[in-house]
Amino acid sequence: MPCNDPNDPWSANNAVLDLLFEDRARFAEKVPYFRIVHESYSEFLTLLNSGGVIAQAPHVPLPAFVVSALGRIDRVLTNAFPRLCALQIQMVLERVD
Repeated sequence: MPCNDPNDPWSANNAVLDLLFEDRARFAEKVPYFRIVHESYSEFLTLLNSGGVIAQAPHVPLPAFVVSALGRIDRVLTNAFPRLCALQIQMVLERVD
């Protein structure tokens, strides 16, 4: 069963990453030909006030210095509490031969 509309790549189910990577031992067992070489977490307050990626939602226009400060707060919160605060994850997989 597809996890999104094939004609709309932005429609993906946000739970897919959790389903794939939440249990790292299971991921390593089921997908032994890839290993995780990098992961980082980001986006919390800045994403919530962005207005959206594909749908425009109400947001508060903020001055650049406030957005910059929110970005710094985001980095602290998403690194300290990734499961609670991070709304975006970047993962790099390397193929293992």
